[in-house]
Amino acid sequence: MKRHPLSGQSTPKSSLGFTLLELMISMSLGLFLVAGAVQMLMTSEHTYRFNRDLGWMQENAKYALSLMTKEIRMAGYWGCNSGQSASTFTNTLNTGTGDWYLNFENAINGYDGDDAAFPNTVFPVADQPILALGAELPDSDVVIISRGDGDSEVEVASHDTGIASFDVVGNHDHPEGKILSISNCAKTAIFQKTAGATPSVVFSGNTETPGNCTEIIRFPNVCSNAVIPGNPAYDFDSAGEAKLMAAMISAYYIRTSDSGLPVLFKQTLDDSAALEEKQMAQGIENIQIRYGEDVNGDDVVDRYVSADQVTDWGEIHVVKLYLLMRSLTEVTAEAQNFRFAGSDYTSTDKYFRQEFMSTTTIRNRG
Repeated sequence: MKRHPLSGQSTPKSSLGFTLLELMISMSLGLFLVAGAVQMLMTSEHTYRFNRDLGWMQENAKYALSLMTKEIRMAGYWGCNSGQSASTFTNTLNTGTGDWYLNFENAINGYDGDDAAFPNTVFPVADQPILALGAELPDSDVVIISRGDGDSEVEVASHDTGIASFDVVGNHDHPEGKILSISNCAKTAIFQKTAGATPSVVFSGNTETPGNCTEIIRFPNVCSNAVIPGNPAYDFDSAGEAKLMAAMISAYYIRTSDSGLPVLFKQTLDDSAALEEKQMAQGIENIQIRYGEDVNGDDVVDRYVSADQVTDWGEIHVVKLYLLMRSLTEVTAEAQNFRFAGSDYTSTDKYFRQEFMSTTTIRNRG
């Protein structure tokens, strides 16, 4: 026992409290434990953000590839006729403007992002990441696909070549201005509906935009209503089995959205033949496309080339897609190495990047 200096009472030794040394040791241990807990929390939070962004990237890449490969696989589908030569495929639209969305003659085509002729006023160029050692990614490509919409297919009952109209079996819901196709197992024609209530479809005159350059369907197409010896009006009803369906054309490309995210966009035609742009998938920073071309006519791919090196779009049988995905946020501790379209790169930011690929065979070729 120790006597208290003021009260004169004795105080047990166990009640004297901690010494300064004991307090410092206790505080140090406490700080160490808190620091460890904070570090574990930060590591856990970083792991969560990384896995969240990785899952987001994988989900968007899977969706984008499934969307594009489905359309590529069906490129050039016009019912039972897959031919797209001048003798089997005709386009009556006013195509004098040269706009890509009126060119249905090619089932598939596109633009190489690094080509000097790339139409950057039509397809805005996406922002590119700054890479180490002065390296640069190739500019993103564009792929364009045209096909018939099998879900809107109706049977043609009759074709009146004198008044440029068709009647279908049952009803249809195609409005005036819609770009349509009519096809049997021998020939296909693209035109714009200008009038007609179901079950009729009329394509005479130029009351819509772009309008039709002729009211007579012939092979090859001639933008004139005059009688041309040797190239008469073609009657789709005479051959039978004719089907009418919506004609679709789509362009896929990458551009930077207003939010600053790289996004896969799609341009297509609406029911009035006006262009509309849709945001399809976020986080896609770049797309590179290689086309498998048959150069000797044996229906076997001989080489894979970029769009600017294709010699005949009618001989493209396979399409390879390379997508470069970028994380939503900067989730890495340091700059990362990544591989894309056969080349290695090093970033200067802390975004995580990953390549996704697919190879698609066009069903209506060969």
